Amino acid sequence: MLRCWQDGRVAGCRAGLDRGLRVRLAADRQSGSSYVLLFVLVLFVGMMVIAGLAVDGSGVVRAKQNALEVADEASRAGAQELSGTQGMGGQQRLDATRAEQTVRDWVAVAAPDLVVDDVQVEGSKVTVHLSGRYKTVFLGIILIDEIGYTMSGSADGFQVLDGQAVP
Repeated sequence: MLRCWQDGRVAGCRAGLDRGLRVRLAADRQSGSSYVLLFVLVLFVGMMVIAGLAVDGSGVVRAKQNALEVADEASRAGAQELSGTQGMGGQQRLDATRAEQTVRDWVAVAAPDLVVDDVQVEGSKVTVHLSGRYKTVFLGIILIDEIGYTMSGSADGFQVLDGQAVP
């Protein structure tokens, strides 16, 4: 035990503590425990990144599948907005304004976290472009907080008369 008190005052404590600390640090360096700690720390961070890629990668795939389903359904809903007028070749035309509003309404109800980037109406075809952001769970460790994605879906509008599809 270190004696720090001499004649009612502190004397020699600092030198004794410093010497003891130096001896312990030198022993740690010789035993390699600091290298083992560093190895375990690097290994842990690496494993967390791999787990993050697996968990967050599958989360992005799931979010993209959902966005694709919403885009397809929204384009189908928009393609049902036939105007009743015929274009060249006798094809039904879509009411573009009504079709776009139907698409935007559908997406707002079905997936409020998705953004409608563009709605294209060409003849009887409706194409919807959506975008979204996936908030990561594990990849925040390496400063990736969100992953963006875009998806598109399209559908053709047609009428059915007497059980037959009429373009």
